[in-house]
Amino acid sequence: MILGEAHSAWTWHEPTQEYFLTLFTPEQPDLNWRNPAVRRAVHDVLRFWLARGVGGFRMDVINLISKVARMHDEVLAEFDTITVGEMPFVHDADGILKVVGAGRQELNMIFIFDLVDVDNTPGSFRLTLHPWTGPRPAQNHRDGWNSVFVENHDNPRSISRYADDSDASRHRSAKLLCLMQTTLAADPVHPTKARKLGMRNLPPAVPPEAYNGHREHQLPEQDARAPTRITRRSSRKARDVLAAQTARPCAHARAMVRSGFCAAGVRPWMIVNADYETVNAEAQRAFASEAELSVLQFWTRGLARRKARRRCLCLWGL
Repeated sequence: MILGEAHSAWTWHEPTQEYFLTLFTPEQPDLNWRNPAVRRAVHDVLRFWLARGVGGFRMDVINLISKVARMHDEVLAEFDTITVGEMPFVHDADGILKVVGAGRQELNMIFIFDLVDVDNTPGSFRLTLHPWTGPRPAQNHRDGWNSVFVENHDNPRSISRYADDSDASRHRSAKLLCLMQTTLAADPVHPTKARKLGMRNLPPAVPPEAYNGHREHQLPEQDARAPTRITRRSSRKARDVLAAQTARPCAHARAMVRSGFCAAGVRPWMIVNADYETVNAEAQRAFASEAELSVLQFWTRGLARRKARRRCLCLWGL
């Protein structure tokens, strides 16, 4: 099991007296792709949105489905659309081409994880930090096409992980990351609007993912100092909502109470970073300095220049 604490991907279902597959958690049962009715239902969902003008789909952990779905032949080929597959743990070019190769007729591209895995060691606990020795990010894979991203809902804010997010340097750091992403030979993917504002992580907490991972991998953090050690090592890379940090808190909209997401006196289910009064979309759209663009304006200009030279994919989410 990839998430949670269980050691088996099979969960017992008492009413039917059968096991069901749960690669992630028991609360997330895997679909039974052997059932034709299930396949038809998924295809109907795809057609529903495509018929309404949706431009494409992001397919979550598509490499872990491990089933023949025939989505392209049955549905996608009928529409002018684009598909992007999330494929963690896959770095081999031949393995990637099995999905995105032009002759395969499966997906248009995948999320290339080289940048967000740059400080990982294969087979190790994801939240453990390892020195980066300078491997080169993957280049265009022959007859396939790359994407580039440095943060999403499973990773912390890129400015806090890769750069200097201090008050003095955060704007320059955010613009440097923007320059990299808008000039690389791959489609930049933007899952979080917060990146275009230069938002940073919230104060460190001990994420549940860290506790579960340290137990599973039997790392030497089981003494009274464990919370402090886990927080220090994993806060830069954890993604959990309950940690109230990293990439999942909402992007700041304006300098209002709780950034305008709820009224005063209402307690939101997710906290807002304390710097929302100065770091928000409304303020950055109104940035008046001609000599120095705001982070949002810098992103806008960079994407406009890229679009003038080549296609650019922008996927919006959190």
